[in-house]
Amino acid sequence: MTGEKPRFRDGDLDSLGSLGFRPLAEPSTDLLVELEAAVERAVGEPPFRLSLSYAREDILESDTAYYLPVTCVGSCGLLVTKRSREVIQFGSFVGAGTHVWAWLRGIEFSTDRANDIVIESVSAPFEARQALKRVWPGATADLRDQLAQPPFRIRNQQLYWSIRELRQAEAEGWFEFRVEPPTPDSSTGDDREP
Repeated sequence: MTGEKPRFRDGDLDSLGSLGFRPLAEPSTDLLVELEAAVERAVGEPPFRLSLSYAREDILESDTAYYLPVTCVGSCGLLVTKRSREVIQFGSFVGAGTHVWAWLRGIEFSTDRANDIVIESVSAPFEARQALKRVWPGATADLRDQLAQPPFRIRNQQLYWSIRELRQAEAEGWFEFRVEPPTPDSSTGDDREP
């Protein structure tokens, strides 16, 4: 699985560093073998597995996970959690830094990818509304009223496809939010927070 250098997008390494990732301190052979075994179990059988390559010296770590710059068509890397050795494969529509940002906030990467998002406060209503239209495709005209009176919850949304907008909203300070596991029923929409 080793070989060619990673194909990082511009700014990914800086972005990962700002999220607490750093070069792997002491890459023991046992650790590398363990990480690679976890990745092989997660990505399946050849030929896909055989197309993965990265340079071991480019592995990054944080206090909770390892980032392996294993890239291929449709993936900008893998995250392996330190505690459980769970492997999270990133897509490619945004860079690794944005994927890690989303993972740190609890955004689901699983097949159903549903989460609830609680809008806690709003400082830029127009920009917040534009970003939330992407997050919540079923947004209605009363979104403007809801933004004027937070907090409110948007239930069972596929936030993965909106991580770019959510990260920008956080960086620009348009609104404050938290991500939670999905509401256990199948309904979607908004609810006022108690």
